[in-house]
Amino acid sequence: MKRTSLLFVLLGMSICVSFGCSKQAPISTARLLLVIAADQFPYEYGERYRPLFRGGLKRLYDEGAVFQNAHYQHAITETCPGHASIVTGVHPSRSGIVANSWFDRKAKEEVYCVGDSFYERSPKNLLVSSLPDWVDKASSWNKIFSVSGKDRASIVLGGKRADAAYWFDNETGEFRTSWYYQIFSPNWVSRFNDQAHWKKYFGQLWTPMSEDSLDVSQYGVVNLYPDPFAKKFPHSVGKATVLPTEDFFSDIYSSPFVDELVNDFTIELIRSERLGKNSAFDYLAIGYSALDTVGHGYGPNSPEVLDTLLRLDMNLEKLFSFLDVYLGKERYLVAFTSDHGVQALPEYEALLGRKAHRMNASDVSCPQKVGMVLAEEFGSADLFLADLYLNRSEIKRKHIDENLLDQRVVEELQKCEIVEKVWSKRELLETSASSDTMLAMFKRGFLSSRSPDFFVQLKKHSLGMTREGTGHGTPYDYDTHVPIIFLGPGITPQANNTPVSPVDIAPTLASLFGVKVPRAIDGEDLSPLLQ
Repeated sequence: MKRTSLLFVLLGMSICVSFGCSKQAPISTARLLLVIAADQFPYEYGERYRPLFRGGLKRLYDEGAVFQNAHYQHAITETCPGHASIVTGVHPSRSGIVANSWFDRKAKEEVYCVGDSFYERSPKNLLVSSLPDWVDKASSWNKIFSVSGKDRASIVLGGKRADAAYWFDNETGEFRTSWYYQIFSPNWVSRFNDQAHWKKYFGQLWTPMSEDSLDVSQYGVVNLYPDPFAKKFPHSVGKATVLPTEDFFSDIYSSPFVDELVNDFTIELIRSERLGKNSAFDYLAIGYSALDTVGHGYGPNSPEVLDTLLRLDMNLEKLFSFLDVYLGKERYLVAFTSDHGVQALPEYEALLGRKAHRMNASDVSCPQKVGMVLAEEFGSADLFLADLYLNRSEIKRKHIDENLLDQRVVEELQKCEIVEKVWSKRELLETSASSDTMLAMFKRGFLSSRSPDFFVQLKKHSLGMTREGTGHGTPYDYDTHVPIIFLGPGITPQANNTPVSPVDIAPTLASLFGVKVPRAIDGEDLSPLLQ
């Protein structure tokens, strides 16, 4: 959050005049730096559905610099670590955001990645600075904002010194922020919330945008859920009540409508805060969440995900068209990416004759049995504080050989049919050189003070979810491969197959805007490839 006083700013300016301040010359002429992260957007969406794009996604792919070979280099591909990698330029092992949540050994409780006991939500768990912080340090006049359907996406994308990070409250239908940033909301936020933009969805059905004549099967789209009410278009929003309840707002959050509300709020933010029209350039990050909330429930080959994607295409065009008029095409620069990909439903893979597996009852009971075997073998039912977090004090009290315990945990868990490999803390802390790519990925996502003592890597195309829906979080290409696209003044349209990673985005944007970056980051500056 910004707490820089005018006196401090003037003092800093005088020091620069007297002694000189190190700053790169900006390459970009843009006055608004726009970071867009579409949650759960695997690279293959852009390849498969590109003929259907008519709006903002079409503009990005046609006019932008598209990096086709962009992969996350850490193993736990979840929302919070992905967004942190985008803006910090470092892997989760250094950013501290190792997962959406982790177990705190001292407090003996689960910690949410943006949880805060005082402010409720804040970026306090982020251990390093990020692109918006670097922008703020470059000039006290920069405005810094972020918006998303999710609190964790907005807060991480906004960094530690944002003017505000806003997100959709799925209990009230309003946009809110944390006291960490603001005690009182600006008038324009209150006005927006008072207008209750969600009302346009009350009493309406979610029906697909695509034309009835469109043969979606040629794009791999299939409805795997025959239930005519719960899992087939049209979908109702909320429950059968005459007034909206919490279920209504929760259903908006799990539909493409949340992205439309984020879009409307973002445009109002740009207009009210006059972003891009100030003496210094401004930073705005947007996290579109609907592909993730819809994708988890229906799977990446569903009609629902296709509709959500086409609506994102429309939302982006609405945003870009607004900026074209409000600022001008040469006044804003976009970096578009995603925090992770997604795994296809095993049921869909089976339709194509591929081997895939959904976690079943035996897969659930296997690690439970492992816990019982270890408890009996080592004479203690308290070997773990939480799942895969060892109870060190109990191990010490019982004089248990830690090396032997580690070995036995790995041996027993690897007997489970769905498990490919179990990685131990001891193995991940090993400093000797190794050519094992998978080991390196787990190391980049491991932080001893927060990560569990063991990571269970499931077999490829094995989904660790029972019943229905899908997920992500693995080190496999369907979860790591995402788009990275730069669009704006001075960016040469191209399709580039250079191997890159989302950690390269922050240093690249910093270079384009003449912003200094910390010396020790993992990402590389891609700006020479853009011009």
